[in-house]
Amino acid sequence: MKRTTKSIQAEIAKGAFRPHTALSTMALAYYQQETTSFAKNMFPVCPVQLSSDNYYVFDKEDLLRDNWNRKPAYGSVDPAVISEHTENYACHVDQIMMGIDNIRQTDLNRRQGPHTKDPRQQRTKVIATQANIHQDAEFSKSFMRKGVWKNEATGTDSVSVTSGQFIKFSNGNSDPIAFFQNKMTEINEETGRTPKVRPGTYFNIQKKGGNAAAGVMNGVTAVIFRADFGPLNEAIELSAEDGYEGTFGTALTTDAMKEAIAGGAKTIIACRVGNGGTQGSIKLQDSESTDAVSITAKYPGAKDFVVTVREKLSDSTLKECIFYAGTTEFEKVEFTAGTDEANALVDALASSKNFKAEVIKSGTVTLQNVSQSQFTKGTDPQVTNGDYSNAFKQVEAYEFNTICVDTEDTSVHLLLQSFINRIFDAASLTQAVVAEKHTVDLETREAHAASFNDEKMHYVLNAHVNEQGTEIDGYQTAARLAGMIGAVAANSSLTHTVISGFSEIKEKLTNTEMIAAEKKGCLVLSYNKAKQVWIDNAINTLITPKDNQDDGWKKIRRVKTRFELIRRINTTSDNLVGKVDNDTNGRATVISQLQGVGDAMKEESKLTACKVTESTAYTADGDSAWFDIDVIDKDSMEHIYLSFIFRFSTNE
Repeated sequence: MKRTTKSIQAEIAKGAFRPHTALSTMALAYYQQETTSFAKNMFPVCPVQLSSDNYYVFDKEDLLRDNWNRKPAYGSVDPAVISEHTENYACHVDQIMMGIDNIRQTDLNRRQGPHTKDPRQQRTKVIATQANIHQDAEFSKSFMRKGVWKNEATGTDSVSVTSGQFIKFSNGNSDPIAFFQNKMTEINEETGRTPKVRPGTYFNIQKKGGNAAAGVMNGVTAVIFRADFGPLNEAIELSAEDGYEGTFGTALTTDAMKEAIAGGAKTIIACRVGNGGTQGSIKLQDSESTDAVSITAKYPGAKDFVVTVREKLSDSTLKECIFYAGTTEFEKVEFTAGTDEANALVDALASSKNFKAEVIKSGTVTLQNVSQSQFTKGTDPQVTNGDYSNAFKQVEAYEFNTICVDTEDTSVHLLLQSFINRIFDAASLTQAVVAEKHTVDLETREAHAASFNDEKMHYVLNAHVNEQGTEIDGYQTAARLAGMIGAVAANSSLTHTVISGFSEIKEKLTNTEMIAAEKKGCLVLSYNKAKQVWIDNAINTLITPKDNQDDGWKKIRRVKTRFELIRRINTTSDNLVGKVDNDTNGRATVISQLQGVGDAMKEESKLTACKVTESTAYTADGDSAWFDIDVIDKDSMEHIYLSFIFRFSTNE
């Protein structure tokens, strides 16, 4: 039977057809799944009875620390300190209104066809999804912004990232999947909890002890020296691994840095000292033998530079400009060959850290090739005592364990002592090492050492000969010991430590002379039984302790331990300033945090005991609170006394 318009209309009237105005079975709804709502997943809903109230906050350090102690024979253990404080919450009401058109509802009631979606059900689902989206949006406003989270990272285009950076995902060298996997691992390590979905056996890996504690610092030595090139009167942080030669060369007293690194320094705070001087320079000519480009060294100094300009062997479209210090390549740049080589070379040297260039001749310029063309030599800066004082100010901004100078001038040594005492008063804890030539009268040297009478000053008495047969004396020996003292851990002693590379003591002292020198505060080198050079007694120049000092301040190990404790305690307490209330709970938090530092150093075999208590001499008031830190630091066994008991007769 052929269907006509009238027949179809008749069937519709009978209810045979119930066409859907909206094909709901084909509608694509972009509903967000419950599991993808990150706000609820990260911060689960916590039902409360009141719209506003307080809640407790406990310090995880207290909850996760073993607070049990062995019961004494009489009495009981001290109460465990589980610090807590309260914070406020307030619940706010957010709303959404969504209506249903009456005509659509009427159509729905009349239709009642299969697969027809009730608008009320649809609206309910939309509202529920909107609630999740709203919560995610509010969460993002509060938490997805800078300064909220602990370990934030910033994207960079550089492939050489530092702490707190990652390679931007737009960079072809980035690995976004690996990045997020690593961040997930970090979060799991921080929280200690990783919920599992599938049944099975799971494990995690823990460690005993924490990461490097705040305030712990070893292996940083500041060196004041003279050089024939490099930044002047500017403190620069250099790693021992990268070296100093590419920045300052190896002339004059740069060997002070060499000795400090040989002693164990991992980081050098380098400051070239001096004033005045002139820079070396050279002029390059074009094919017509006309001066075309002027090149000048960036820093004053008498370093011998030569330059070579040539075509690049592997690419004729490029030229090379190579600078040599003596026979050693110092720096090399490439530039475009052709008719504009003057500007091309100047552009190539724009980012040079050692040289600057300017165009003399504009227009069409083809530079002459030259080989080992000599610079007009510059002159070295002059050095006065005032320049050393200025250098001390330059390094003051850095934290370092030890400092040394490149001179045996005792007036500079006194300036150095004044400097470290001044920064000590400002809570900067460092130690200085000085020395004079062994040709200075022994009694004079001893008198100079004794005059310091300072736990922060060390005076090295002896010269030595290295394995190459070179005499190392004065400031060089001081630099070597500065590296060793700066690098040694606070739980180790340098007494009877063999010095690598020292083959012979230049000045041999008798036992009586060594005893007399050590009583004057001299750090003396001697031989062990195997004829190796070692430190006889790791002491500083403190002879007569002040009223607030004990004899432990005479020992390098104990000073290192005490300085480290002070640094770590200060760093920890600084982080609490303004973060806790000055009440019983707040002061308990401070005590708990500081006690944690002491307990950690006990575990590290640096302390025997450490007890932090609220001061009894002062009462907390306003924004001030006082605490006592009772410490027993460890020492090494440096004097062993043996009693030999011999028997002639076996019958006795």
